[in-house]
Amino acid sequence: MSTSNVLRGTRQSVFVEPGIYDFCITNPTPGMWVAIANGKFGRFDNYEFRAGYTYLFEVKLNGLIDVVEHHPHFDLAVDQINVSGLSGSEETLSMSLSNTGQQNMAEEVSFYYSINDGKTVTEQFDINLRPGESTTYNFSTKCDLSALGTYKIKAWIACASDCIHYNDTLASAFEHKDIIELPFTDGFNSESSFQRWTILNVNNDDKTWEYNNLLDDANGGTGIALYLYSWENPANDYMITPPIQIEQGQINVSFDYMTSTISAENFELMYGTSSDPTTMTVIEQYTDVKVDTWQKAFNTVDIPEDGTYYFALHAFSEKNRYRIQIDNFSIEQGAFSGQPDLTLTNIILPVSGCDLSAESPVKFTVKNEGTNQTEKLYYSYQLRGNDGEGVWVNEEQDIVLDPTRRPKSHSHKLSTCRPLAGITWKCGFRMTEKSMNLHKIRCAISSRSRPSRLFPILREAAAIMAIGYPAKREAGQSTSSTTAMARTTARK
Repeated sequence: MSTSNVLRGTRQSVFVEPGIYDFCITNPTPGMWVAIANGKFGRFDNYEFRAGYTYLFEVKLNGLIDVVEHHPHFDLAVDQINVSGLSGSEETLSMSLSNTGQQNMAEEVSFYYSINDGKTVTEQFDINLRPGESTTYNFSTKCDLSALGTYKIKAWIACASDCIHYNDTLASAFEHKDIIELPFTDGFNSESSFQRWTILNVNNDDKTWEYNNLLDDANGGTGIALYLYSWENPANDYMITPPIQIEQGQINVSFDYMTSTISAENFELMYGTSSDPTTMTVIEQYTDVKVDTWQKAFNTVDIPEDGTYYFALHAFSEKNRYRIQIDNFSIEQGAFSGQPDLTLTNIILPVSGCDLSAESPVKFTVKNEGTNQTEKLYYSYQLRGNDGEGVWVNEEQDIVLDPTRRPKSHSHKLSTCRPLAGITWKCGFRMTEKSMNLHKIRCAISSRSRPSRLFPILREAAAIMAIGYPAKREAGQSTSSTTAMARTTARK
């Protein structure tokens, strides 16, 4: 293998005869393999090289991965097509385009579109864009989308200096859907349920919202809406509800979400009277989200007047992140009103061999996994020895546990437990093995009513701890001392 054409930290030119080619950019490793670079331009089918133009391909290291970026001199790209609505006979088709080349582009551009492979509409417009600039063109010829059904709209451009053609055309399907009424719920239990949504892949890459039935959902089953990252492009993807008829007043929108702890993700909840997301209002943004457990989102929205509304989830994470998962999307009439749901996650015991005193209390951790806060906590606890069930002791405490965004965990000290008759409590003493005794501490919590006994609705956890008390010694008896210092944590 010759190394004369191998590049390292520099650039090299090669002449290519004009024509259409399939190509790939490789990294040959003698005696091992030939690696092909990643990215859209690591390999490409049916790429047209035009006479008189320079085409620059740059290989960059992205972590441990080689990614190819393309820098053409003249390139006008279609980024997005959209319609002003999905129900009228006079809807406006818009096309967003940008100068992705290295030179200014100031010339006449021809704009085209067709609906369901029908008649082609042609219009011209002069542009003047510097590298990196974008603009939007609105066709003056309107679209008739008044009938229910799916409309396949194809739009494209042509101009004299454009030397890259793979990004000159976009085709999208827009569906005129029947208007539905509240409540709207979707647990994404099937692909047909997910297909009710309109998916908008703004940057037209190969990554957008999709249905996934392999990852666990928020209910312990499968079926979620999923956005997976792109190596090359930041996320710019929408999933939009069908049109929903809503009366003036308050509604509540809720959903479950999860990302990962690998990288931070960004997404937002939006709504508007059109399916065009550029006209929508942001309800709530969720930025720098790094959570690997399901979280609840709750939003109350004021609807200004009766009408048809659309809601959207917009993913806008940076490129090369990881994933966003959505489940249990719901829109209901009225302001949000939820219920607390307290879970006892663990009991933390004092050092073995100590009594339950102010210096060595039993603690428990409680988490609100519900949909509203609680302002009072009721709890019961019981100390049970080997020879008896013990007695439940009931207490209460004022505490605010707010479940919104990320449910919080709190630790609380139980009052000193009254020991069972016949047991002497000591703290911090040395004990013989014979004096070790296992006792179970049980705890139950509730936010509903003060319990007088253990009801089945209460969340309960139990922990085993070693309680020591001194045994009588005969005169002259030797003592084998043992000190137990372990902390025991029991989880539900």
